[in-house]
Amino acid sequence: MNKQNNKKGFTLIELLIYITLAGMILTAAINLEVNVSRGQARAQQNHELYINAQVAINQIDRKIREADDVITASSTFGTNPGVLTLDYPGTGTDIIFNTYPKEIMRGGTPVTITKLRIKEGSADPIDLTSDNVDVTDFTLSNLTIGGNKNNIGIELTLEREDASFSIETAVSVRK
Repeated sequence: MNKQNNKKGFTLIELLIYITLAGMILTAAINLEVNVSRGQARAQQNHELYINAQVAINQIDRKIREADDVITASSTFGTNPGVLTLDYPGTGTDIIFNTYPKEIMRGGTPVTITKLRIKEGSADPIDLTSDNVDVTDFTLSNLTIGGNKNNIGIELTLEREDASFSIETAVSVRK
């Protein structure tokens, strides 16, 4: 009589190899998901910084170009934070760009950030940056030479958590 060796199932070694391989694949998949999530969060932070900088610079650019003059006596140049005061046409209204500190909550902890704002005449100031970004540099330079039109240099740096965005530009009064 022949005895047949009918084994069903896996040996202990085979089972350990399968468990090890499955663990390695699962670990790699989890690491990939974590890295993708971090990349998306970083991209979102960078996008928000870029949008805030673009809104602020576009507003400053437009107001400088439309202004009759830069009021240098009440503007602050060459230091952070800067202040820009513009004489706006026809209304006798000054426009002021400046920064101010604001306390916000992040993760249940109070944090003081710096925001950029515009104030037109007697109207209430309007924030140009969101509560999610911190203005770490707002430096203005008077680049006007001789009797030429006023030319203002602008340096703006915004930060959010572990990301930052800086932009430099120059704008001239068109009048």
